[in-house]
Amino acid sequence: MPTVLSGRALAVTATATALLATALGAHTATAGTADAAAATATTDKVLVIGIDGTVLDRVKAANAPNLQGLMA
Repeated sequence: MPTVLSGRALAVTATATALLATALGAHTATAGTADAAAATATTDKVLVIGIDGTVLDRVKAANAPNLQGLMA
């Protein structure tokens, strides 16, 4: 059964989605220029993956090699 979001959870989800879309749009818009490619190559990047409702101790204790491989 799908989760129905409302109130604050819906606002946070919408904001996160808008930020991601903006970041992806800005990346694809500048991807064609050589200057942007050079700047992108020297810029450190961070990918944050959030899984709602998880407990870190349970993920570490579980047999989840893919999730454990993603952890820094």
